Amino acid sequence: MSVLRLRSVVPSTALVLALLGGVLVVPQAAQAAPDTEVSAAPPVGHSRTARVDDADATSVSAVDPVSHRAYVHERRGTMPTSQVAVWDGDTMRRTGTVSGMRDLVGLQALTVDVVGRRLVGLTDTALVATDLRTGVVAWRTPITTLGAQRTMRADPQHGRLVLAGSSGVAVVDAASGTVQWTAAPGGRADVDATSGSVYVTTPLPDDANGQPRSGGTLRRYDADGALRASQTLYSALGIAVDGQRDRVYVGSQVLDLAMRPIGSVPSWSGPERWVRPQFVDPATGIVWFRTDTSAGIGLTPWTPEKDSITLGDVVADVTESSWDPERNRFIGMADTAGVVDSADLHTWLVRDEPGSLTGTVADVVAAGVARTEAALRTVDLNRWVDPRFAVTGGTLPSGMRLDPATGIVSGTPTTPGTYWYAVTVTLNPWHATSAVFIRHVVAVDRIAGPDRFATTARASERAFPDGADVAYVASGRVFPDALSAAPAAVVEGGPVLLSEARSLPTATRAELLRLRPSRVVVVGGSVQQSVVDQVRSTLPAATVTRVLGATRYDVSRAVVAQRFPTGADSVYVATGAKFPDALVAGAAAGSAHAPLLLVPGDDPTADGPTLSALRALHPKRIVVAGGSVSPGIIAALGSVAHVDQLTGTDRYRAAIAVDVDRYPTAGSAFLVNGSDFPDALSATPLAGASSTPLYLAPPSCVPSDVLDAMGSQGVTRVTIVGGGLGSGPAALRRC
Repeated sequence: MSVLRLRSVVPSTALVLALLGGVLVVPQAAQAAPDTEVSAAPPVGHSRTARVDDADATSVSAVDPVSHRAYVHERRGTMPTSQVAVWDGDTMRRTGTVSGMRDLVGLQALTVDVVGRRLVGLTDTALVATDLRTGVVAWRTPITTLGAQRTMRADPQHGRLVLAGSSGVAVVDAASGTVQWTAAPGGRADVDATSGSVYVTTPLPDDANGQPRSGGTLRRYDADGALRASQTLYSALGIAVDGQRDRVYVGSQVLDLAMRPIGSVPSWSGPERWVRPQFVDPATGIVWFRTDTSAGIGLTPWTPEKDSITLGDVVADVTESSWDPERNRFIGMADTAGVVDSADLHTWLVRDEPGSLTGTVADVVAAGVARTEAALRTVDLNRWVDPRFAVTGGTLPSGMRLDPATGIVSGTPTTPGTYWYAVTVTLNPWHATSAVFIRHVVAVDRIAGPDRFATTARASERAFPDGADVAYVASGRVFPDALSAAPAAVVEGGPVLLSEARSLPTATRAELLRLRPSRVVVVGGSVQQSVVDQVRSTLPAATVTRVLGATRYDVSRAVVAQRFPTGADSVYVATGAKFPDALVAGAAAGSAHAPLLLVPGDDPTADGPTLSALRALHPKRIVVAGGSVSPGIIAALGSVAHVDQLTGTDRYRAAIAVDVDRYPTAGSAFLVNGSDFPDALSATPLAGASSTPLYLAPPSCVPSDVLDAMGSQGVTRVTIVGGGLGSGPAALRRC
């Protein structure tokens, strides 16, 4: 966006590891000898699941490739009506419902019209389009001639929707809902995006036992609905068109766009074999087949270079799925947990990614802490007689082992680094499932003293072991002055030390003597003149100055004006009413040699002194940290420079947004108590001076998104500052 990026939340589970020639590159420290023998290559893909209540395993879903949200059909118990829920495709969390798609009857297909930003649902009787920006129904068109087993494909290049059912086919204008043409018989359909031709496959009726039969017919219609060709096939289950590569996949056959047979899909070794093409990745040409076996249903990737499909290729047990090309993954619905009581409707939303990507079942774990985990939690082992587990790719963290009978991974990881490994469970001779795991093993240490003043002194010693030419002193009982001072201190190469209002604490005095700075800056009026006098008596050779102001905002502007007289390319802005956003912003600002300016976040607009201070800096970018700065203030800041607001749903996720923006990669991270500020005051200048991300956590655990962000950055050491988070390395407990 040109001015604002409001509430942009960094995806919490988008993890990136280095790839070289298609091989996952792991740091040498992580290449310990495997504790479990690696018996085969890693599986093609992996999945992440999330339980979906009030939805059954045949529920339809659609993925918006722009927002990466998944739209999932929900059906409440035995009620005849249903609704559509919204799930964040990156975090796999439900965020709400689509207001225009409530009280639906017989919803059978969903798709996203990207061009018109509409969610379109196909029910038993109508086609309904809802505006994704407002949730309001854009149009509704009666559709009664398609029959059962309805499917739908979007054709954004031609602004159309292609509908198919057991009785017929219809092509609809996506902008208005007007039916352009219809045809019979029906089946399943797909479209060549280049020419607009519609391909329809009509299978033979099921046999007496309800099982699909192989034969059927393929028809091709021009964009205007004229029937151009018809071809009898020996396999007509499912269809996927790859117009870029002149391919049509129907059942187990491969044809060109003129419907001439040119090959077949690979052989399948199971006792039963039905392959139904679902979609083609236009970037790679990989075809995704829905593969039916005697044990269940799986989605399987294939390219024409492969001779066969094996159980190891089956990625996930899914029904209909939707492809997200930008994220290079699909999201679909599946019953991966085994038999489900139909009266208690729930299933799983499955997000799957090819093996060339990472980020499936990922976690950050502390070295030296024993752990036990189930490798494949979503597999219902009670259904199978003798399931067997094996590591089929990669390497377990050193010190960990896999129990082949139970799938339990246990032990004490010893060596920091990033490890990936694939676990396959063989359920019977015909069915197996795999998952890829990533474990970021990190070393954990702590900087803490008996109180906030001692903790700050120890943080200063860590950051400046050889002393410093300057030191800042601010109140340890209130947070604004210390947070304003942190970036300035980092830029000048010194720490921020904390003081009582009337007296200099013993730990602070001792650290000043160790640092031997030639200059000390006392910030704010919360520290009285008696403290200034004690600093002067402690360091008689040092120059001691004060930065004062009538309010915390005056002090913040004064610090900025004093330390950044020639301006700055970037400026960080945060509310001065509460501490979390400002402390993380202060650390990021310090590492970027940028100032932090505190503002009264609840004000309707930015005041004159704030705007004057910003204009004097001539910044190119203003970073607003957190969501506690009003839209009016942000709009006013936009008159000075480009504004990015980095925020999240809470203080912990807002810190992630700031940290990942500033540090795409990081070897270390600091972690502090996000519920109270004293420890954070110690960590902010330390993090800024070492150019290290600073994360927040509640006292009892670390949010999953925080650990995921650390993993995505490649963190191998976590330093906890202060005593407010757990005890020892176990303080990294996920929540």
